[in-house]
Amino acid sequence: MDKFQVDFLNNKFKMLNGLIKNLSNEVLERPGSNYGKDALNNLNQIYSLTLNIEFFLKTHDDFDRYEFDDLVEYAYHVHHELSEVICKDDNNTSWLYSRVNQYADVYKSASETINAFL
Repeated sequence: MDKFQVDFLNNKFKMLNGLIKNLSNEVLERPGSNYGKDALNNLNQIYSLTLNIEFFLKTHDDFDRYEFDDLVEYAYHVHHELSEVICKDDNNTSWLYSRVNQYADVYKSASETINAFL
């Protein structure tokens, strides 16, 4: 594997994880709040970054790992739950909490895998 590509993907993973952690923490700490433009911007960034990672993985066969595919899948799940709470004013955050915890486990696995290539 090309070190540049490994670094690129590792940085994308870290960016995605940071966005998900920050936005989900904000939403879980203040359910039912008016989140504003920053939350919508972060929500869009999560979606765009997840698409970017998914495209990279599909176009680089060296990175065909179930840990990475799981990361993309669970990032989409978290995005969906965040969208429900932010855009549809859904005050029930139990699904979001569950998805964020699942995502954290998957992120840890993907991070360990990518760091093995560094």
